[in-house]
Amino acid sequence: MQHIFSLTLITALAALVDLSAARGNWFEHCGSNSLQGATLLSSCDGGGASINLNDYIANDFGHLDWRNGGQFGPSCPSCWLDYDILRCNCGRGDGSLSTTDIDLEEHLCYSGNSIYYC
Repeated sequence: MQHIFSLTLITALAALVDLSAARGNWFEHCGSNSLQGATLLSSCDGGGASINLNDYIANDFGHLDWRNGGQFGPSCPSCWLDYDILRCNCGRGDGSLSTTDIDLEEHLCYSGNSIYYC
């Protein structure tokens, strides 16, 4: 019984290690970054790459959140980059704006001259 518990504990710890390794690697490969609307433009390992963040980020009543097909752009009229953080002034649904941010390194990866959601 103790052997089964130990094996279960080791499996659970391995899963946690896998989750922590899932963090993106985009920022370590892509040094010069800018926004063109909701598109992230990056200079990565000597080449150019881009990703439309509207496909992966949503505005949830003034809070940026990761969501497939999120389309945050139309409701966030002002966005800028602060290193690997996307900061925006986004509509809250009541006519007001709030400043919110999201860590792009959480889910953006880079490989083979492409930035992708991971």
